[in-house]
Amino acid sequence: MKKKTLTALLLKALLFSAIVCAALAFSDRTGWFEADRVNNHTEKKWNAFYDLTKHDKVDMVLVGNSRMYTGLNPNHLSNALDATCFVLASPGTNIVDSYYCLKEALTRTKPEMAVIETFTIYDANNHELEGQDLSDQFKSYAARKNVWQKMCSLPVLFAPDHWLEALSTTVRNHSFIFRDFKQIKKNAQYAKQPKKDEGLYLGRFVRFTSGLEQNVLDRYEKEGAPLVETDFKVSKQHARYVKKIIELCRKNGVTPVFISLPVYSKHIKDHVVRQNAVAKLLEPEKVFWLDYQGRFDSLFTPECFENTYSPNQHMTHHGSLVATYVLAAAIDSEFPGVLPDRMKEQRWAKMFYGGEGYFENHSPMPGDETAKLLPVVDCPAIMEAVFAQDDKSNVLIVKTLPENDFFGLSLACDVTFGGERDLVRIDIPHSRTIFPLHHNLYMMYFKKEVTINGILACEPIQMD
Repeated sequence: MKKKTLTALLLKALLFSAIVCAALAFSDRTGWFEADRVNNHTEKKWNAFYDLTKHDKVDMVLVGNSRMYTGLNPNHLSNALDATCFVLASPGTNIVDSYYCLKEALTRTKPEMAVIETFTIYDANNHELEGQDLSDQFKSYAARKNVWQKMCSLPVLFAPDHWLEALSTTVRNHSFIFRDFKQIKKNAQYAKQPKKDEGLYLGRFVRFTSGLEQNVLDRYEKEGAPLVETDFKVSKQHARYVKKIIELCRKNGVTPVFISLPVYSKHIKDHVVRQNAVAKLLEPEKVFWLDYQGRFDSLFTPECFENTYSPNQHMTHHGSLVATYVLAAAIDSEFPGVLPDRMKEQRWAKMFYGGEGYFENHSPMPGDETAKLLPVVDCPAIMEAVFAQDDKSNVLIVKTLPENDFFGLSLACDVTFGGERDLVRIDIPHSRTIFPLHHNLYMMYFKKEVTINGILACEPIQMD
């Protein structure tokens, strides 16, 4: 009798557990307890990555945290290198998370190159994460899709008392029922909305569009650097996972490239301490490391950096373009032939055609009415001139050979404005943000009412 009673109790317990697990799985699947599903760009990145790799290969995977996804533009990088580059970065995470993100990415595609941001390396242990750092790690973990990979990484990324929270957003954010029911309603409404096809998405995220302002620049002069790295050191766990990333890459035939994206030159003090600590990890492994901060370039003007005096500073959209083309030039110089030339493939060219960074690096296709090659008369310095139109503005893109590098170009243009056609002199500047590998670029934006019909003459503008 007692045996039957015990068996019945066990069956009831198992049934109850199954019901609870099913309810949690259903709730997690609907996303009701997500912190903010509308703005979850980490989830968006992984969804787009899985969709893209159903039919296409990714040639370069870039991993890191918010420094990575605000600091590099994968659309421009892809067009500059003629290869598919994808940013799989998540805010606030560290090198351990980068390892598992890259490991899961390799189950979907076999890239030729992996780019790893070094700001994810510091003195920390994932089992000791708390507050915002723990929350950010939950978000990155939840966005990944490979169940086996997630279960294998769970004991490393989280202490045992956080496993249930990591596995279930419902468990993690169950308090929404009492303190933020509006978010549950918002998530439920979002789940019902039809998903828009946003076209090709490679993990780009624009967070800051304006650079450092004078009041913040004045603080640097008066108060010194807000980020001090005098006592910087690398934990044993992070040092181990740097080596594991390199081993993972080499085992899979992937070239590892490490980068240190910059903050403003006066934003940081004693960077040499971090620089030496990271060099101690990377130099024995004989991997390429592009340290933007260690060899700070004059191209990184105040316009390139988020207007903040807090220690954690990001790059603006302008800064991300500068950093992207610095990286593209380094890859082209240091690793010739490693990446494929996808521009020769019709499918790739069609996938990227007309998108961000395309016309700056490539020519429009014949018959395109929104982007036309302009007739150019008596201008031997000009390789090509393109007039492109979109819903917001028109842009004139002029390209010259690498040896014809001028401060700007003074153009005599055939222009239509307000229904009238006239000859207009236009001084077009050399681009300060976009530096293609095989030509110099000059760009100017116009209102929708302005149309450039052709270029009749040009003179180089030299710097005074």
